[in-house]
Amino acid sequence: MPKNEKYLNFRTNLSGNHQNNWDFERILKLGKKIGFSHILKSKHQVSISEKMQSASFDRTAPWMSLYVDLVK
Repeated sequence: MPKNEKYLNFRTNLSGNHQNNWDFERILKLGKKIGFSHILKSKHQVSISEKMQSASFDRTAPWMSLYVDLVK
């Protein structure tokens, strides 16, 4: 069980919202396992991809997002 999974709680009043248990450590481990050479924790509008730096990228809820750049 991932270390943060025990903190997940289903909120019945927001049952239409998406819920997952990905964190940077899980993405890092999986990224290394499948051959990515660079894995960087990023931020909203801060990416190695110019397209993902745009103000139009992830306008819904950036404060709830995890940003990670993976490069082969």
